[in-house]
Amino acid sequence: MSGIVWGIGGVILMPQDNIAYQAFLSFTIGGIASGGMASLSVDRRSVVALVLPTMIPHILILVQQGEPITYGMSAILVLFVLFVFLAAKKSGETFLENAKLRIKALESESRLRMMLDFSPTAASIIDIDTQEVVFANKSYASLIEKKHQEALGVTLRRYYANKLEYDDTVKLIEHGQQVNNQLVELYFPDSQQSTKWVIASYLQIEYHSKQMILAWFFDITDRKVMEEHAQHLAHHDALTGLPNRILFRERLHLAMTMAERDKYALALMFIDLDEFKPINDTHGHDVGDAVLIQCAERIRGCLRKPDSVARLGGDEFVVLLHKVSDEQAAIHVAEKVLETLQSPMTFEDLTVSVGASIGVALYPVHSTEEDGLLNCADFAMYDAKRNGRNRVRLFKNEY
Repeated sequence: MSGIVWGIGGVILMPQDNIAYQAFLSFTIGGIASGGMASLSVDRRSVVALVLPTMIPHILILVQQGEPITYGMSAILVLFVLFVFLAAKKSGETFLENAKLRIKALESESRLRMMLDFSPTAASIIDIDTQEVVFANKSYASLIEKKHQEALGVTLRRYYANKLEYDDTVKLIEHGQQVNNQLVELYFPDSQQSTKWVIASYLQIEYHSKQMILAWFFDITDRKVMEEHAQHLAHHDALTGLPNRILFRERLHLAMTMAERDKYALALMFIDLDEFKPINDTHGHDVGDAVLIQCAERIRGCLRKPDSVARLGGDEFVVLLHKVSDEQAAIHVAEKVLETLQSPMTFEDLTVSVGASIGVALYPVHSTEEDGLLNCADFAMYDAKRNGRNRVRLFKNEY
């Protein structure tokens, strides 16, 4: 009906003797047909129903005038009509193809969301410009301890313990790279479990016609805790929690290396408890273990932060003192340890007392080797036992 109206209008408005006005009207009618083609190209029948009633009456009037110039104008309009139909066909095919691609994209996005929703692995989609989460599955919401809707709009960066690590990851993704199996520490200050460990992977995808980041996370917090616990047990005494012989040797090696570089002295104390075996035999291993734990705490309480104490086994302890000024400073700490160990220990209705024989050796005065320094402190400790026990002895070269 629009085509018929414009066609009638073109006939009524067509002048008989004004070529310029006829040309202007022809361009106007052609523009109307062209505009209709642009908006109706998806439906060919609509294009034909608009263009033909609009253009044919105008072309026929030009032909009826019988002038060479009107013949030319009518021929141009016929070619224009053919062009409009060809352009409409091409435009319609392109539109339909784009529409199909868009539908496929929406279907793909729908399948992706459905797949992620049912995934037990935490997953989210992040806007690459704002870094806000635009999609999150239930596992992701559970990971960050939020309700599902609360997880949307929140930036993942806020949970990274190392913010720079997250920024570097985003830069890699923006340059088209994938990030796979990255060990990430997440921090939750308001949660009972403030730290979580995840294996994270990131991939750039197109979502909602924008470039976004698909991220998924595998929670390995329990495994990480078990690994750290196993690592702790491998280097610490199970009863007292003190470093064991392996870790102490590592610390001694590092301390001697630094002392040699910076030219300062170390002191090594070898401690063997006195009268411990009778307590263990008389009152049982539970009391004996409690005594060892109490002794470990007392020794640790006599030391500075840089110093360290380890349990070598049984009732033997060893202490490393950093940056001692002279032998008297080391002996003073040893006597302090001896005094605190001699104080009675009470466990429920039972009170027991132990003493200690303590040997002291200095680096580099007595030895510059790890084993040599340990042997010197050990010799000094046995000298204390031979001379009545419950005393401190400094290593002497004549041993």
